[in-house]
Order: sequence, then C-alpha cells, then structure tokens
Amino acid sequence: MWELVNLPPGRTTIKNKWVFLTKWDTKGEIIKYKACLVAKGFTQTAGLDYEETFTPVARLDLLRLLLSLAAIFNWNVHHIDIKSASLNGHLDKELYMDQPIGFLSPGETHKVCQLLKAIYGLKQAGHQWHEHLRHSLVDYGYRKLSSGDVSVFIKCHEGGDQTTIVLVYVDDIAIFGSLSDITDTKAFISSRYKSTDLGEIRLFLGLHITHDCSKKTLSIDQWHYIQNITSHFDMLKCRPAYTPFSPGIKLTANCEQSSDSSLTS
Repeated sequence: MWELVNLPPGRTTIKNKWVFLTKWDTKGEIIKYKACLVAKGFTQTAGLDYEETFTPVARLDLLRLLLSLAAIFNWNVHHIDIKSASLNGHLDKELYMDQPIGFLSPGETHKVCQLLKAIYGLKQAGHQWHEHLRHSLVDYGYRKLSSGDVSVFIKCHEGGDQTTIVLVYVDDIAIFGSLSDITDTKAFISSRYKSTDLGEIRLFLGLHITHDCSKKTLSIDQWHYIQNITSHFDMLKCRPAYTPFSPGIKLTANCEQSSDSSLTS
C-alpha cells in the first residue's frame, strides 16, 4: 500500500485518521469491529496531488430501462459487491502521507509514506477505481454502451444472438444476460478483485427487485428503503394508512363531459 521514504523538498504530506466501525447483524448483535485508515482529502493540493475527481455512476433511469428489458427478453440479472473497491485504484500522482498513529516505524519516524495505491478519503480514489475496473472489463471484451453512459458496458457474443451488459455504480455491479455468460463474467471479476457474489439481484441502490424468470415478471419497489426510514424515526408501529389523504375528505366524481375544444387546446 505504501513505502517509507524521505519527504522530497517542496512537498507536503496528506494527513490521515482512523475510523472505527461496528458491524451489526439483523438481530442487533455485534458481528465484528473494523478499523479503517482514511486520508484527509481536504489536505490535498489541487493540481499537485490530484487532477480528476469525478466518479462516473450509472443513472437510475438507465437501471430501470435495463430491468424492463430483462423482463421482456427474460434475461437473468445478478448482483456483485466489490470489497474495498477504492483500494484497487492505481495512483497517477506521487502522494505522500504521514505515518498512521499507532504504526510509526521505529527509528524511521522522520520518514513519510509514499502511497503506491489509493486509500479511502483521497480526492481521486473513486475515479481511479472506476478507471481500473473499466480497463479490466475492456480487456475481457466489454465496451462502453455509449459515450454518455461510461458506467454501462456491453459485450456482444459471436453471431450477435447473445448480449451481456454490466452496470456499475461504484462498488455495486449488476450483470444482465444469460446465466452462463453471467457466471463467466462473475468468475472474471472475482479473479481480479475481492468480491461478494450476491446471486440474483434483490436489493440494488435502495430498490427492492423481485424477478421471476419462469413467469417473465419483474417488479420494483422501495419496501426496504421505507422500512429503514420508518425504523430510523421509530415509526414502525405507527397506525398504517392506505392513502395519504387526511381523514374525513369526501371525493366526488367529475361528471362533466370534455368538449372537443378542451381536448385540442
């Protein structure tokens, strides 16, 4: 991740801090404790420490479009989560960081860390991760779907009768296509990056997706998101309402006939 060097003249170091996390399960029990070293990106110098910072992500309307196509053509849709995605990016700048607290090298406390790969908190971490993934997918035969959607990749197989599409949203990846092509793509991605195979898509970017290939149906709702919001504000036990109208409102039918002039106006 880094090597200890003497700080070159005229350069400054990037500060860092430890972030401590507690992982819980659905029963409220602690699974594990995590410690993450995060760079203080606000101490970086623009033009010297970084250039590009934009991280491309797929648009939600394009995700809905691909899901509708999956229902029409009966595609399989699978989900992969990349572990520690930002740590995979290669740096395009020489970056120097203070040694982390608690990990000072004995006898070399005057030295600094020259970063060899990106870490969390760097301005360009997300951008460099996307570039690394893009190059990997291109090497495997994928290409960008269009110049306007650089986070969606397509691979047309010989004969053109089969197509596999990969949609990327930072560290969440959705793969559309036949089961055999999806399996091959997942195996390739897993060989390059540490990942979690989540199988058939269920939850993606706050959407709850129900896909039944046998019935050729696919539905989308935000049940999981609503549950999280109501739980956060302690409203799970509130009295449910089927409509958002206030109690006592009376609705009347509009019996007026629409004239031709009103339809054309």
